[in-house]
Amino acid sequence: MGWVREDMTIDADVDLDETKTLKVTLPASMHLKLHSLKVLSGTNISETVEEAVQTHLDEEYDGEEIPILPAGGD
Repeated sequence: MGWVREDMTIDADVDLDETKTLKVTLPASMHLKLHSLKVLSGTNISETVEEAVQTHLDEEYDGEEIPILPAGGD
């Protein structure tokens, strides 16, 4: 399984703050809105999406710890 052990704990040498690339498919209208936010706010699209995902996770899981499961499936 690589960086996650069978008991679902993470190997100690894994940097959880490392930035990873994620490809997403969005409707054109949403992409245009993200581009508009980029121009108006001066932040890049990646920062805006990262903030939106973090906000969603915080609200959806109400501060609960979300387990980190092994990667490998979509």
